[in-house]
This record gives sequence, C-alpha cells and structure tokens, in this order.
Amino acid sequence: MFDSTRTWGSGDPDSGRPSRQLLPTRLLAALLLVGGVWSATGAVGEADEPPRTVEYVVSPGDTLWELAAEIAPPGEDVRRWVTLIKQLNGLTGSDLRVGQRLVLPAD
Repeated sequence: MFDSTRTWGSGDPDSGRPSRQLLPTRLLAALLLVGGVWSATGAVGEADEPPRTVEYVVSPGDTLWELAAEIAPPGEDVRRWVTLIKQLNGLTGSDLRVGQRLVLPAD
C-alpha cells in the first residue's frame, strides 16, 4: 500500500526513486550520451556524402572572388570559398575565361 509519509526524492533506498540530487547528474549524462551518438552519426554521414555542386558558365567580368562572395554564407571568409572553387575545378591560378564551365558548391 502507498505510504504517504515518504516524499518523492527523499533518497530513501526503499522508495525505489532516485533522490533529487541525482536527477540533474543523470539528466546531464543522458544528454551527453545522446549528443555524442548524434554527432558521431552526423560526422560519418557527412564524410560519406560528396558535396552538392552546380555548373556555372563564366560571363564577362566574372572573378573567382565575386563568385565566391555570392555563394559564401554571410560572415564567412570569402578566401575559403575561393580556395574551394579552385580545388573543385583543378585551378592553379585565378584567371577565368568567358564561357569556361566551373563547378561551384551548391550549399
């Protein structure tokens, strides 16, 4: 039968419930475990997927810097995106030709 003299979280081993002091620790441990599993599976999935790309045809006046600035997320270093475009296209320099087809990151 229910004993109304016992309070939840009293830490009494006979109550079958954890003490209130252990709950935050257990909650933190569970969150860390779930977060670790989630980040590990996300890292594996991202490594297996090739980056999404689009093809772009160079127009008069286009520069790598301007193309990179257009696709770079706000606040990101455009130089990183210039380097990525060069790597995707096997470019060693920054010169572009009108009509040249480039592969650009899509996201």
